[in-house]
Amino acid sequence: MEAITNSIRVNVTTGELELSGSQEFIEGYADRIDAVLMMLADRAEKAPLSSPSDSPRHPTGPQHKLNPEGLHATFGEYLHTLRNGITGTDQILAAGHFAQQHNSSNQFTTRDANKLLTDQGIKLANPTQSVTNNVTGKRAIKLSKGAFRVSPDGIKHLQSLRA
Repeated sequence: MEAITNSIRVNVTTGELELSGSQEFIEGYADRIDAVLMMLADRAEKAPLSSPSDSPRHPTGPQHKLNPEGLHATFGEYLHTLRNGITGTDQILAAGHFAQQHNSSNQFTTRDANKLLTDQGIKLANPTQSVTNNVTGKRAIKLSKGAFRVSPDGIKHLQSLRA
């Protein structure tokens, strides 16, 4: 059996919080995690809607409105932040990341990710192979049969695909 690497990663700039480890490990940090999330929420409330440092790549208009947790409300809005012409492997990674962020177990399935894409009119020839390509490229982690999580490398890759 492979040992689980325990880690916690917080990106205050983007409001991201990533945890890895056993249930006991995560529960041991519950109070601290709540404090960090409250700090991020307070910071988001105090931040101006726009400032000179805002990048035109990340518009603040209604089509990019984030929900209180700092996540895009719909997959269409999330997909719109990525540049045009990305590969099917990248599209399924983006869909998986979105599904993972909106899933209480912080994981996604090929079926969930593919449904998000088909709802946007995107049909992949072989979604399973696209997810496998992401696992092989270390952009996604296989958790169990049919369950995956976008890896830190996958998140960095998605950030590089922003429009």
